[in-house]
Amino acid sequence: PQLPNYLVGAILADPSPEMEEGKRRLRAIIASRFGTTPHYVTRPRKLTLVMTGYAAGFGRAKSLLCPFFDGSNPAGSCTIWRHRETVCLTYYCKYSGGQRGFDFWTSLKWYLGYVQRRLTRVSAEAVDPRVLEPTFRTTDLTLEDLEDLPPKDSDYARWWGSWVGREEEFYLRCHEWVSSVGPEAFATNVDGTSEGKQYRGELASKYEHLRDKVLPARLVRNARMREDHSGDKVVVTTYHRFDSFALDKDLYEVIGGFRASQTVEENLARL
Repeated sequence: PQLPNYLVGAILADPSPEMEEGKRRLRAIIASRFGTTPHYVTRPRKLTLVMTGYAAGFGRAKSLLCPFFDGSNPAGSCTIWRHRETVCLTYYCKYSGGQRGFDFWTSLKWYLGYVQRRLTRVSAEAVDPRVLEPTFRTTDLTLEDLEDLPPKDSDYARWWGSWVGREEEFYLRCHEWVSSVGPEAFATNVDGTSEGKQYRGELASKYEHLRDKVLPARLVRNARMREDHSGDKVVVTTYHRFDSFALDKDLYEVIGGFRASQTVEENLARL
């Protein structure tokens, strides 16, 4: 995950015993300097490039396993779950409401992602405006990236300045600053911006669409869904590749009999 500075601080500041393993892992990453910047603690860029080029391996390849995942018990668990970031917060394999639910949670992910980016940048500037967040293109790997080495000392010092060796303190201060943000400051720095208004507007629209339980006047079977016939069932996949479900063949055929030229009531009467 790409952990924003203030959530890194939240993890480090959390006194709960169940957070100890997550803090231990996080501190090891910070000490290694891999993906450790004033704005984020994130994965090495080489790993980002691999994930981008081999998305089908996510959830299967052990080399792409999250470093905060604890597989020591059969169920597995996340060691930083309480302070997980936006993508982890809004990702599900199955969505209540089908496509509408998927659209809502995707919109929420984009909105919270914007909130996360804004708070990350503003908090870093509030703690020390002299720190420098490096900018990279995913495909521009350095020799250190290729060799799985931390960044050059000179580059790292340029990003962090006087905070080299005090990175945890910096993250804790970012957490303290974000924790002190009230509604007015949040509206000014986040929701009141042009981007904030846009994301909020889209989110509200998707939420209203999700709440709308009225069926369209005309329905037909989705022509783009994937179908796998198995015995007396037809396994279909529509809006999300992880949410397949089985239909009785009779029901599948009935749905296939719906005509776009007729309303739902007319189709039902004819069938």
